Amino acid sequence: MLATLPPRVQADVLTKLEIRPKNLLHLNLGNDRKKVSLVMRATHHFMNTYHDLDFIIPSNFRAIEQVKKTFVYADNFAVATGMENHLYDLSPPELQCTGFVRPYSAAFSVEYRKDVMELFQRGVVRVLICTDAAGMVSIIQ
Repeated sequence: MLATLPPRVQADVLTKLEIRPKNLLHLNLGNDRKKVSLVMRATHHFMNTYHDLDFIIPSNFRAIEQVKKTFVYADNFAVATGMENHLYDLSPPELQCTGFVRPYSAAFSVEYRKDVMELFQRGVVRVLICTDAAGMVSIIQ
């Protein structure tokens, strides 16, 4: 199984797919990683301004390496696009729209998602603005 399913939902999926529990290997690896920080922040601005994301882009940065690798989750693709535009607006003109901020969604092709994830692993992409699609990947650094 991919992702984390509540026990009730997992049982329903197993029943519908006719998978017997004795034939199932369930690994719950969790998300406790030493190089990963889960951050949740209170919002202080109207959601459609995206100003609560300003902390992602360091003020006066000059190289994309100064931006910490970050996943930001969006409810839908339209919100992700607004977030992407806002983060680029905070960037120096020479770094705007250079690809260091990218959307990542199941709406994109498998090839695009594979390429963007590889660029993220290499540090070319620093910020992924994701729908739920990115939550199911494993990034090895």
